[in-house]
Amino acid sequence: MPTTEYKFLGKALIALGVIKPVVPKDKPPYSVHIDSTAEYGKYLAHKVTNCVGCHTKRDLKTGKEIGPQFAGGFVLPPDAFSEFKTFVSPNLTPDPETGVMAAWNETAFINRMHARVHKSAMPWGSFSRMNDLELKALYRYLHSLNPIKNKIEKTVYEKGEEVAQN
Repeated sequence: MPTTEYKFLGKALIALGVIKPVVPKDKPPYSVHIDSTAEYGKYLAHKVTNCVGCHTKRDLKTGKEIGPQFAGGFVLPPDAFSEFKTFVSPNLTPDPETGVMAAWNETAFINRMHARVHKSAMPWGSFSRMNDLELKALYRYLHSLNPIKNKIEKTVYEKGEEVAQN
């Protein structure tokens, strides 16, 4: 991608501190070897599927991460697509006590992604179209993460139900 070039107004707003230019935390790889490896899974989870975006607790006003990556706890309030439910993302780390990944083997993970489950805010339709190689890579990456204890009591809340916060 070419470097972003700001015009006069953009440069002025940056100079006055009104806006801050968005700079990626890390430089994306020039190319990625497509394979069922944790390395390719990392690329998918951070750059393509954005698993990290929903499965990391964030401040809704700023978008800033306020919790460990992939440890869940991000509250997705009701919106136009789920006007009666609030969703809380689960912990995807391989923590044996609180992470959903610890209970799944590779086959169970792949089957779950292909199942098109619709009881959450998860975009199951998109994940169901991923091929087995991509899903194996995602699984292997998620299992390579450091386990983080973060018990998510419940992931789906009905309208008016109070969301448990950790």
